[in-house]
Amino acid sequence: MPEGPDIVTFMDAVAYRQIDWPITFSFVVLFNGPAAFAAFCLGLAGARAGLLQQDNPHYLWLRRKIIPITLAGLTLSLGYAIAEANLTPEAPDWSAVAGMALGPLGALFLSTAYLVAIVELARRVHFPQAFVATGKSSLTTYVLQGLIGGVLVSGYGLGLGAQMGSAGYLVTALAVCLATMLFARVWQIQFRRGPLEEVLRAITGSR
Repeated sequence: MPEGPDIVTFMDAVAYRQIDWPITFSFVVLFNGPAAFAAFCLGLAGARAGLLQQDNPHYLWLRRKIIPITLAGLTLSLGYAIAEANLTPEAPDWSAVAGMALGPLGALFLSTAYLVAIVELARRVHFPQAFVATGKSSLTTYVLQGLIGGVLVSGYGLGLGAQMGSAGYLVTALAVCLATMLFARVWQIQFRRGPLEEVLRAITGSR
């Protein structure tokens, strides 16, 4: 990102984001949009096919192939990371640009490996209700984590970002994650779904 003006207030941040928003949004739609839409379609197809049922032949095949699937995902993602590290806006290397395409491919394999690992773990371990509540309120949790994180690290909030190294960010991220999981659990005790999940269902007509 180019060097921007001093951002002191939240509205300063909003004003500056409006400058880079059109380019950023266009990139997200073109680069992430097709992959995200495909992921939703695959998830819907998997649910209708009963993919996560214990005797589903497709899931059993994925479980048997988990090692090569994981290795393929790690290899593709490593290539993507190397390409991204060598990509500079001033003098783009076209091999690095082509290597960026490895990211979505690696994500497909790794997300499959994550899915199998989580399913196998869930069948063997009784997860605390805080995990379950977070899964049922994923949109609310996602937005809430962004809000808390912004207040903690940004100049319009506590401004801790400039003082924290990588370890500090990791600890802060874990603390925010745990706090939002606790919120999701407390909310679930009183309500069936998270507040933003209710809004989403109202928009999609899936009440």
